[in-house]
Amino acid sequence: MAKKTIRVHTPFNFNFEDGASQRFETGEHTVDDLVADHWFVKAHADITGKAKAAADTKEFQSQIDSLTAQLAEKDKTIVELQTVSEEKTQQIDSLTAQLAEKDKTIVELQTVSEEKTQQIDSLTAQLAEKDKTIVELQTVSEEKTQQIDSLTAQLAEKDKTIVELQTVSEEKTQQIDSLTAQLAALQAPVVEEANDGKKSKSTDSK
Repeated sequence: MAKKTIRVHTPFNFNFEDGASQRFETGEHTVDDLVADHWFVKAHADITGKAKAAADTKEFQSQIDSLTAQLAEKDKTIVELQTVSEEKTQQIDSLTAQLAEKDKTIVELQTVSEEKTQQIDSLTAQLAEKDKTIVELQTVSEEKTQQIDSLTAQLAEKDKTIVELQTVSEEKTQQIDSLTAQLAALQAPVVEEANDGKKSKSTDSK
């Protein structure tokens, strides 16, 4: 049966005499003459002419060969992309393993960090206790310093008193020496008279 080419401008469904149905979308379609000449088809499509002759098959074959070559190229590209995808998958697996190792390291470091934090807290508490002790000792030291200052002042006062007493003692000693000298001077004539009297008696007795 002869063929014709129609250009559908409004999509439609065509029911054949045998009960079969075919959907025609917008665009060119090759159909039997009976279908092309049907009034319902003409209402939805324009007849562009008879179907291309067998001689035009070469053009179709050229297009088929071109598309087949493109398809082969696409298949080659797909294989290459699949290879790249597998390599990327291996890289992903490697990076995932490295990431898991890093996570493990992070957990270990966090544990160490927590231990260090506990040590820091303990040392900080000890330092605070030491600071408290230092403050207490500084307070005691200040009290001791005040006591020392007080005792030093008392000692200085005592030293001053001692110096004053030593001065008085020296003056008393000088007074005593002076009085002793005066007494000796006064006693000297009496002793001479006594000695003279003894000598006189001794002579008389002879």
